Amino acid sequence: MLWASGISFGGVLAFLYADLIVLPLLDIYRRYYGWRMALYIGLIFFVTMVLSGILMDLVFSALHLVPAASPHLASDVDTFKINYTFWLNVLLGGLAAYLFLVNAKHPMHESHCGHHAA
Repeated sequence: MLWASGISFGGVLAFLYADLIVLPLLDIYRRYYGWRMALYIGLIFFVTMVLSGILMDLVFSALHLVPAASPHLASDVDTFKINYTFWLNVLLGGLAAYLFLVNAKHPMHESHCGHHAA
């Protein structure tokens, strides 16, 4: 949708790279390494995200490898269709529900994982 809305190729890639900079992940870094290192990691991830998005945009544009954006993408996405994707979602949603119920009935404890307290 970003691509079809006119965002640059590098901007779309940077958006995808931004998944590495989510607040819960930065909170985990804070717990393990402390505030200073968590901020450093977040800053490095941000700078890397921006620079790699710009670099990929420049390289792909220079090599004429940037694909053309589809103007019909929005209409393709917002229409409901019963196709293979629908049936795969139903199948995998059922599998996820089954595994959730199995885990709820028989939760896995640390002793079952092979971890033993010293």
